[in-house]
Amino acid sequence: MKTMKGTPSFRRAVQGYALPLLLLFTMLLTTVSASAWQSDLLGTKVTYHSKGLPLSTVLKQIRDLTKVRFTYNNDLIRKGPAVTVDHKDGTLGDLLKKVLANSGLEFIEDFGGIVIYPQKNSSVIDERVGFYIQGQVLNSQGAPLEGVSIAVSGKSMGTTTQSDGLFGLVVNEKQPVRFSLVGMKTIVRSFSAGNTSSLIKIVMDTAVQEIQEVVVNGYQKIDARMSTASVFKLDAAEVLIPGVPSVDKMLQGKVPGLLVMNNSGSVNARPTVRIRGTSTFVGNASPLWVIDNVVRPDPVNISATQLNNVVTDAQSGDFSMIGSAVSGLNPYDIESITFLKDAAATAIYGVRAANGVIVVTTKKGKAGPMQVVYNTSYGFKQRPSYANLKLMNSAERVELSRQLMEDGLPHKTLSDFFDEPYSYEGLFMLLNAKKITEAEFNTAVDKLQTNNTDWFKVLYQNQLSMTHSVSMSGGAGKTTYYTSFSYTDNKGLPKNDRLSRYTADIGLQTQGGKRLDLDVRLQGNLNKNEGYFPSVQPQTYALSTSRALTPDLTYALSSSSIVRLPIPGPNTFNIMNEIANTENKSSVRSMIGSVNARYKILPRLFIRSTINAVLDNSESFMAAYENSYYISAMRGWDMGYTPTATQVTQSKIPYGGLANIATSFTSTFTNTNMLDYSVGLFKERDQLAFLLGTEARSAQQKLYRTTQPGYFPDRGQTFSPSFPSMNQLMTYVSPTP
Repeated sequence: MKTMKGTPSFRRAVQGYALPLLLLFTMLLTTVSASAWQSDLLGTKVTYHSKGLPLSTVLKQIRDLTKVRFTYNNDLIRKGPAVTVDHKDGTLGDLLKKVLANSGLEFIEDFGGIVIYPQKNSSVIDERVGFYIQGQVLNSQGAPLEGVSIAVSGKSMGTTTQSDGLFGLVVNEKQPVRFSLVGMKTIVRSFSAGNTSSLIKIVMDTAVQEIQEVVVNGYQKIDARMSTASVFKLDAAEVLIPGVPSVDKMLQGKVPGLLVMNNSGSVNARPTVRIRGTSTFVGNASPLWVIDNVVRPDPVNISATQLNNVVTDAQSGDFSMIGSAVSGLNPYDIESITFLKDAAATAIYGVRAANGVIVVTTKKGKAGPMQVVYNTSYGFKQRPSYANLKLMNSAERVELSRQLMEDGLPHKTLSDFFDEPYSYEGLFMLLNAKKITEAEFNTAVDKLQTNNTDWFKVLYQNQLSMTHSVSMSGGAGKTTYYTSFSYTDNKGLPKNDRLSRYTADIGLQTQGGKRLDLDVRLQGNLNKNEGYFPSVQPQTYALSTSRALTPDLTYALSSSSIVRLPIPGPNTFNIMNEIANTENKSSVRSMIGSVNARYKILPRLFIRSTINAVLDNSESFMAAYENSYYISAMRGWDMGYTPTATQVTQSKIPYGGLANIATSFTSTFTNTNMLDYSVGLFKERDQLAFLLGTEARSAQQKLYRTTQPGYFPDRGQTFSPSFPSMNQLMTYVSPTP
């Protein structure tokens, strides 16, 4: 092997310095990149013009224009002279030089932002002006924190951290600096001029906050740890469901043990609500509703039989469309809902709470400037479609009738008494009776097969529901207020199903000195309901009626009840005519006023007094006109037939229609006085509380119901003056209990 002597090769000479050279090259590249980045920030092209504006205003406008973070001392900026500058398509650095000219201030670029500080030997410097610090705020895991608020004690200056947690600030010697962020423990630090050469690290820990839960039972607020009752609480955000018309329907599936059954798809139907099951067959099994310490009864005192009947609750009775105790409550006014589910509630409300208690707490104002909040929600439901239902179309229905006839299976028809040319069976009977030819029979059958009426399209619509709510709240000192107004328009899937609601809520809370708290509230609502006469069932008709029939077809449905000759023809029916000649409307006007006073006698002894009044005025009007099938079947003949004098006497309602009118006025006044005392024992380890109270309640209801025959809506909504057979009519029409 040969050994090389002399000058080593270039490769061997450089080999020992490769790593130091690489590090040096990286540092030079980083420095050049940083310098280029800094120069790019100050070299940003800007066009700006101002004339005689304060320096603080100019800097804010430049900040908004360039989106660059500025850090400076407000006290120094306020001392600066007015700025007049005309800068066109120049750099940001040149613009700042013009702006800060004659101000005794200068600037540097730092951490992607601009720091403005006093010039050395400047006249604006005083003993309060300190030094510049740079730092980074991290969490306990070492990740940077964004949005940390940094404020200097005793000065109106500060800054916030960026996404990388970096910040820069001018502070005085040993001056406290406060670092705060929601969810983190606040840190207060002071700095000296000697420790500012390196980047300052600030580490913030998570703040563990214990939230005290309070149970509201309508009479008092109790710490959840001291409550022995079975309680469940929902906040406002957990209750709201867009498109749902009432609060009680929103609770379905949200509370363990709470049963909410929607008995009908109508927007006017009241749901059946049960907390402790159906514990009675003769009493009222519905829970007790309490709104802001006011026991809220139902607008109408409907019988317990109707309330407990799950099937007919929403479809029977004079007030079938009038909602529950909370049907007029604006959902956006709710703060929370508390459910008292066990027997402990009876210790407060007595036997009324045997079926559970639902306590609703509404919102109150908070001290500060007025806040205006607008809430809106929309709901959409598509009408039913035969595409989602396994039902026969016209051709399939005619084919079924043909097979039944060919197989000789019996079928029911009215054609034994009169001609029936609107079904396959009826046409077949006419063909056998030689009243029509075979060609006419085939043409009519072909027409039936192609009708294919979409009854859901005829009777239903796409549902659009909307709610608009505006609230205003605020206050000053010890007085706060909350006011809200809302409008709800819920259109049901059936075309004549509709609910309109208007609500208003005004609340005022104030303190009279250090001992007296006063809460005054006034709530009002107006509900308007529109629906169908009980004999008109759009869903039943759409599901059970042959699609071979057309919407304009009037067909025989029953024979006349008149037995004296000459016997009138059959009673005919058309669904569109029945809807047009019947009506069902109702309305509820409610007003709730309450005054709550709380007086502090001793540090732990309070007396509370509540006076409230609940007024409900309900009206219901259901009517069937003389052109409806409902009245024709009762009368015994269709309109257009001229009866004899004997037939008029025999008829149960020979003239006009039938109107069912009901009105109800309910007033409830309550006065409650409570004495509340609590004391801590064994160094507050135990708590002993006493509650003593009295309540006086007065309830009065005026109810008027009548069924009036001979109704003529087209004659000024008048009634026939006399009736020959009123007793027969009342035995024919089932009286309302």
